[in-house]
Amino acid sequence: MYCGGSHPDSRGVRACWERSQGAEVGIDAPLPFDPEPSAPGASTPDLAPAPAPTTPRPGRLLDDVIAAPAGRGAPALGRHVLVTPGARPPAAWAGCDVVQLGAAALVDPTTCVQLLRQAGVERTALVIEIDTEVLAELARPERAGVAPHEAGPRFEFERSTLHHLLVANSVDVTGEVPTWWVLQRAIELGAEPAGDGRGDVVLPDGSPAWLDGGPVQWRAPLDGVAVLHRVAVEHGSLVPFGPNTAGGSVAELAPDQLAAVTHDGGAARIIAPAGSGKTRVLTERTRHLVRAWRLPPSAIGLVAFNKRAQEEMRERLPDVRGIQVRTLNAIALAIVNGTPPFAPRSRRFDTIDEGEVRRLIGKLVRFPRKRNADPVATWIEALSLARLGLRSPERVESLYDGDVEGFADVFPRYRRELDRAGKVDFDEQVQKALEILLDEPPARAAAQRACRLMLVDEFQDLTPAHLLLVRLLAGPDAAVFGVGDDDQTIYGYNGADPAWLIEFTGLFPGAGEHPLEVNYRCPADVVAGADMLLRHNAVRVPKVIRARDGAPERGLFVEQTDARAVSSVDTSVELISRAVAAGTPPADIAVLTRVNSLLAPVQVALGTAGVPVSGGVGREFADRTAVRAALAWLRLATATERFEADDVAEALRRPSRSLHPNVAQWVGEQSSVDGLRKLAARVTGERDAMRIEEFAADIERLQRLAAHRGTTGAILGALRDSMGLASSIATLDAHRRGMNRAAQNDDLTAIAQLAELQPDPRQFERWLRAGLSRPWEPGGVTLATVHRVKGQEWPMVVVHQADADQFPHRLADDVAEERRVFHVAITRGSARVHVVPGETPSPFVRELFEPPSPKPARSAATPAARPSGAPVSARPGQSLTGDDAALFEALKDWRRHAAAGKPAYTVLADAALEAIVRLRPTTLQELSSVKGVGPSKLRLYGEPILAVVAAPR
Repeated sequence: MYCGGSHPDSRGVRACWERSQGAEVGIDAPLPFDPEPSAPGASTPDLAPAPAPTTPRPGRLLDDVIAAPAGRGAPALGRHVLVTPGARPPAAWAGCDVVQLGAAALVDPTTCVQLLRQAGVERTALVIEIDTEVLAELARPERAGVAPHEAGPRFEFERSTLHHLLVANSVDVTGEVPTWWVLQRAIELGAEPAGDGRGDVVLPDGSPAWLDGGPVQWRAPLDGVAVLHRVAVEHGSLVPFGPNTAGGSVAELAPDQLAAVTHDGGAARIIAPAGSGKTRVLTERTRHLVRAWRLPPSAIGLVAFNKRAQEEMRERLPDVRGIQVRTLNAIALAIVNGTPPFAPRSRRFDTIDEGEVRRLIGKLVRFPRKRNADPVATWIEALSLARLGLRSPERVESLYDGDVEGFADVFPRYRRELDRAGKVDFDEQVQKALEILLDEPPARAAAQRACRLMLVDEFQDLTPAHLLLVRLLAGPDAAVFGVGDDDQTIYGYNGADPAWLIEFTGLFPGAGEHPLEVNYRCPADVVAGADMLLRHNAVRVPKVIRARDGAPERGLFVEQTDARAVSSVDTSVELISRAVAAGTPPADIAVLTRVNSLLAPVQVALGTAGVPVSGGVGREFADRTAVRAALAWLRLATATERFEADDVAEALRRPSRSLHPNVAQWVGEQSSVDGLRKLAARVTGERDAMRIEEFAADIERLQRLAAHRGTTGAILGALRDSMGLASSIATLDAHRRGMNRAAQNDDLTAIAQLAELQPDPRQFERWLRAGLSRPWEPGGVTLATVHRVKGQEWPMVVVHQADADQFPHRLADDVAEERRVFHVAITRGSARVHVVPGETPSPFVRELFEPPSPKPARSAATPAARPSGAPVSARPGQSLTGDDAALFEALKDWRRHAAAGKPAYTVLADAALEAIVRLRPTTLQELSSVKGVGPSKLRLYGEPILAVVAAPR
């Protein structure tokens, strides 16, 4: 067989390729193994017998070590031999397949990597013919030479991977003396070469042992001789594998959990549905590697998703000394600062908090004069997307449609400022660590040595940067035990992707698979509903999800809310108050929403009812754009004397009224309706005068409502609907598709619900601020968004405001992910789950009980999807008839004028026009939901489009 260039024996190459079965490759950052001794105390696993020396025995000469014989060993170990081209291999390898590795492998190592990896998995010994110059070239340290976003999450050092596969489990006879680094290292540690053919070495306790340099895999004794893996030897241990049984486990494990814990390979995908015991599996697997496999803790990296999970894992492993439980950010910071066991660094960096991040952004960015709730938050989000999402600064700037103008220039300046000050923020920890691992081979070698086996929590939630970090740390062995659930991927806005688990074996070749099937947390009908819901997602890992034996049959309750009689807030508060009165501790209850602004009404109402809460929103809720505008209008509506200038300016801004800047300033100086009308009479511009008059009339209208005992809800309803606040606020949301901060219109919904709780407009603001100022209590009802509670559970969960615009959220691009968010929400409850819709229940509520519609069979020539009712060959608009066709043509006529000689599609594509026809929007908010109508087009064309839609035909 020949690998790495053209060769006459093409049949041998094809046979080799077919035997390799085209295994996918996805391993990164391989380097020659570091033969340096481990740090003192790092070599002996807790509870493992016969600690081995960590330094060579006194008097042992290096020549003696090099001269130690190296043979093929037990055939089951699949040990290779490296020979020069044309040389006769040692007799022990007679009859083995021969692989000829040429210089072309330096240019394209992929085929060779696949072939040797497959041979390693199958434990097939090979004779590998390779020129010493090629071998030396492969051993040269690799540097990526590209930025992390250019590398991408699937980046790999293929040359280094190939070198690892060549030398890790191969005796090298290309020189005068056969050598193998694993044998040399074992002898340095105190082993003796075995002379009787029973094992490769004799351990200090007199027992023989085989040395295994192959893939990370547990091996039973061969012919009664124990097996000692190179990972143990590398970390200074001469303790061979123990039995791969659950005897070392202190926990009672279910069969599916036990199979995962005792998996005999280093890499495995553990699909862990909600409530299936993933943390137990992770910690028991860690204990098993130390107690049963007897591997040194210094070779094992247990990665927690967050600080809370980190503390829980530490609490579960009190008896396993030496195990490092870290978050990926903690690992990254240790790499950046050179904290042992990572390579030393010349500088140390301190981590700054969000307040310092905001101050630094404020130095670099000049924000527009128009007020927004939190303009810095958008820049923080963009900085995160560039680094954790591995997006180029230019791409990030384009995604925000002007909200982070100049980002491509600011991004490197921001990073330089951090570096100059010796600081990092949390995302910069990961960015710097990636740069070090990509371009500094010694640092990469030290990091990989500390992470020979990695156990990673919540694998589906890794961002692209985190996945790249894991792959670089895992190195050529790719011994990653990934635990997670693609059905719980809910951080897509940060780059998390269910593909990390769906395509796990492509990322970590040779990985095993152990799905967990039992939800031990939830009642049977919650489990069944969650399973049915998830079946509506087409792209996912096929899985079985079932309730535990003896689980309560009923725990899922969909509450019927009739807005004319009782609101969703009333329903949720009543459920909680009744449960607390019946003896349920408030700490056993959680209220979950899609966005945090919708927690505010429940929070204030519970406080009024005397029920303690923990979480929710703070006093800053009143400073959000929509809330601030609503409160300013309320103050104007109830003013008995002079207007405050700030209130006039705020009300003038929302709903937006286009005025000349000088005129707007004069308006802000007025203190009464009469003053506004006099100003309108003085200004020379007819349009400005008309808009000032409209503004005065709006204030007067709300004042009349307030004077005639109009409620807070009536006043805010008029402001929102007929006076256009909702449309104005919608323009702020239009650019935010796919992002995860609360939308401005959600704030409007919340303020409307709050208005129903306090009908007196004169008391409302004081009442609201008092409610928001109540201190949170540690033992209170938890109020949180779904995204903040992943991995947690409560006996009683209320999924509040399960409306069609919340699940899926109206600004979300990925309905499948929104369905996963809803799934996470309902599976937080261990006894009772109450789903509380509003006026228009979420479609996901129905999907809890209805199977997905079967997809009709279609031929290869039939398109996968088309507009409902349209013929297969239909162009946009072709299937429209009657009034719809007339509106489509009217929109096309308008577009011709709007294009002003430019191509029509530069205004709006035909598909967008058809979508407008089918939707028939009446507000800018509704129009913004049409694909292709971004914020700039909404601003330029929104009002004219609505006028065309509303015009009689």
